Amino acid sequence: MSLLYRTVWKDTTEPDRHAVIDLALEYFSRWALDNPEATALCEGETIADGKVVTVRLLDNDSGYGVEACSRDERLSAVWSVTMRALATDTAVHVWIDVDMETDDPTQRVVVGGPRLVNDLLALPGRPALGVNNIVADVVGITATEIALLVDLLRSADRTLPFIVVSAPASGTDPLWQERARRIAQRTRGIATVIVLDETATASFKAKLGPLAVWNGAVRTYVPAPLETEADGWRHRYVPSSALAGASGAAAADRIVYAVAQLSTRRRVPAELRVFTGNDRNSVDQTLVEQVREELQFEVDLAHDELADVQRELARANGHLERLSTPAGDRDHGSMRACRA
Repeated sequence: MSLLYRTVWKDTTEPDRHAVIDLALEYFSRWALDNPEATALCEGETIADGKVVTVRLLDNDSGYGVEACSRDERLSAVWSVTMRALATDTAVHVWIDVDMETDDPTQRVVVGGPRLVNDLLALPGRPALGVNNIVADVVGITATEIALLVDLLRSADRTLPFIVVSAPASGTDPLWQERARRIAQRTRGIATVIVLDETATASFKAKLGPLAVWNGAVRTYVPAPLETEADGWRHRYVPSSALAGASGAAAADRIVYAVAQLSTRRRVPAELRVFTGNDRNSVDQTLVEQVREELQFEVDLAHDELADVQRELARANGHLERLSTPAGDRDHGSMRACRA
């Protein structure tokens, strides 16, 4: 079983925490059964349309909670989505994992947060991971807010990756905001997607220089130092040329894969280990598999980036060959083509 995605958050603002857990089970039940009218599933196992759904309830000194898992065996790859939600005396804690297993380990899969995450983010309260709020949609930043954004990106307390999408030159890419929304949908719960209009993009570049993003490009700012040009390699930059045309979907996939892989390394909060029985000294059962998957991901990413470079090199070589051909030869070639 390979862990592909993990989100964890907590809320300390909602006083009726038991009601939030009941709602979480209700939302999970509707999602798992694909029925907006479904009521909360009871404890035990339910089989529906090829899915095996299991529910376990918890009500003891550790808190009031639910662990629910949907295992879909109808496809060539078996997908499992597990939700764990716990109300303690001080907060509501939520943990969602997406796992996959297949007989074809070379199969490329589309990674992203399930719609369930969006449903649960609508629960009462203000979900957060550390100092960062968890949001489900893109966040627009204006030029007057750029200084605050830079301070946040440079904060040592930042817990989430920030994917910053810059505006292209006016009219050159009308789909850039829709692309940002699609990335936000797939990375909900594990990253924050920021969009900058042309004015904000100019201010961002003026503030961060080569560490910024501009002209329709996308940059993923991971929770890592962002002070000098030497830090730039940590924060992957994808130019607008890679996002446009037939290769654009693959480039967007790589952006999502990167933050999804980071999410799988997220440590499970101590409060939620009541569901697994792990104490702080035990090893996560998926650790070895995660390491293997992370290494494979890095290999796949390197192959994809090499392919991009090779395509750019081929285009550049073709351009140089045309420039190096004497003008007369190019003219004669055109005339011969016309005569033919």
